[in-house]
Amino acid sequence: IVSYIELNHPELIPRLSPADSPMVHTLKMIKRFYPAFAGHKRLVISPCVAKKREFEDTGTADFNLTFDSLSSLMEERGLSLDAFPEVPFDGPQAERGVLFSTPGGLRETLRREAPAAAEKTRKIEGRETVYDYLDEIAALSGDTLLPPVIDCLNCSRGCNGGTGTRHRQSSSEWMEHHIDERAASHIRLNKLNKKRRKKSFDRELARHWEPQLYQREYRDRRNLMVLLEPDANEKKRIFELMLKYTLDDLYNCSACGYNSCEQMVKAIHNGLNKPDNCFHYRINLISRVRDSSRVQAQLLHERIEASMIRLESTGTMVEELFSNATLQAAAIEESSASIVEMMNNLQMMADMTTHQKEAVNELILDSRKGADTLGSTLKSVGTMVHEVEAIAEMNETINTIARETNILAMNAAIEAAHSGEAGKGFTVVSENIRAVAETTGEHAGQIATELYKILDEAEKTNRISRETYSELEGLLERTEEMARNYQEYYIAVEEITTGSYQVQKALDNIAQSAIQFHTSCEELTDVFDEMRLTLNQIEESSASNMKLLGQ
Repeated sequence: IVSYIELNHPELIPRLSPADSPMVHTLKMIKRFYPAFAGHKRLVISPCVAKKREFEDTGTADFNLTFDSLSSLMEERGLSLDAFPEVPFDGPQAERGVLFSTPGGLRETLRREAPAAAEKTRKIEGRETVYDYLDEIAALSGDTLLPPVIDCLNCSRGCNGGTGTRHRQSSSEWMEHHIDERAASHIRLNKLNKKRRKKSFDRELARHWEPQLYQREYRDRRNLMVLLEPDANEKKRIFELMLKYTLDDLYNCSACGYNSCEQMVKAIHNGLNKPDNCFHYRINLISRVRDSSRVQAQLLHERIEASMIRLESTGTMVEELFSNATLQAAAIEESSASIVEMMNNLQMMADMTTHQKEAVNELILDSRKGADTLGSTLKSVGTMVHEVEAIAEMNETINTIARETNILAMNAAIEAAHSGEAGKGFTVVSENIRAVAETTGEHAGQIATELYKILDEAEKTNRISRETYSELEGLLERTEEMARNYQEYYIAVEEITTGSYQVQKALDNIAQSAIQFHTSCEELTDVFDEMRLTLNQIEESSASNMKLLGQ
């Protein structure tokens, strides 16, 4: 109604009460006298979707939560007011202020302080009549026939049947009956403790009163009414933006501040409003969002169930992986023990090879010494053979000399015999010489025989020594070859041992990785258990959400 007057009949602004609604009064009081809440958001639970306009104009509340939305929220969460005990409100009793939200409630409240003015108050409500009435009194603004107070409400059933309630179609008598009962009990209680309650009321009023704090000012918005008219196509487009497609969608509820949906379209066309300020647009949008949410919830639920199946399958794979990791860790540990044992054996083989190599090297040295000694012996035997041969030659010479001497002695004996007595002494000498020659020849023969035996043995010794030397040379070559083989074998064993150490080191790393992998698998199993539990909880929540959306 205030918006209608500011836009269409600003000449009536001086007749608007310069006071805010009780809700805005309360918000201003909290802001002024309760600084502890300065940084808080402010939410008002109201029966009217148009209240948001008042909150925006006065800069007081952040959220306007309607009773209808609150009821839907409680139903979705399975809450019911009947489950809670009835308790009185905090603070002073409202007394006949209980009637303020009903048609004529302002007049009844006025009776408390100004009964004479209350008697002259005009009561009018309902958009079907109130806007025509405002148009009429705009032409009579200076007429003294106008009542001093006009108690007018946009909704025919008052705020109790407002656009943000569930009682728009409820019986007026049913609503008024309950409101009257409550007001009667409050008024009766007030009469019983009239003095005490009057003092309490005055004390509360004085404690939270401050001049000009609750003063309301209004603005002439008539210039905003110089508007362009949208053509038929533009109207159709804007109506579709407001989710209005048929005549049945044109409610003309005036909750937007305009008298009709046509005027709302005109305001949107001129950039003075937007589709989401239409109450029914919000209702339809919420319905669409709810339908979409229902579909999305169904898809989400199906995906959650599919995820649970995949999770179970993956969990089985993880358990198998964990089992395999356990077997792998045991196999690696067993392999590590085998490698250690093999390395010990290789080390023993390396030590034995070292000893064998040293023994073969000593054998080579001894063989070389024997070969050198045998070579010396061969040289000595050769020298001896040459010397024996020389002695044999000398012995042959002696033997030849002995034979010649013997012949000479024989010749001398013959000559001595021819000489007679004169040659007798020479005969004795020649005989002695011949005897010496014969003896020498015999001895030379014996010496030659022995020398030939010695030479024969020497030849045999020389032949055997050469054969032995040749065999010793072959043995030495084979021994050196064996020594080389031992060296190569030793090097191979060393390389295998070194490789084994590297294998052992790698196996230790693998074992460490296997342990970490085993631990990770164990942790992964725990995570999967937690995921399974969480997904079960999500699935339960999804099923509950599906149930709520289905309702």
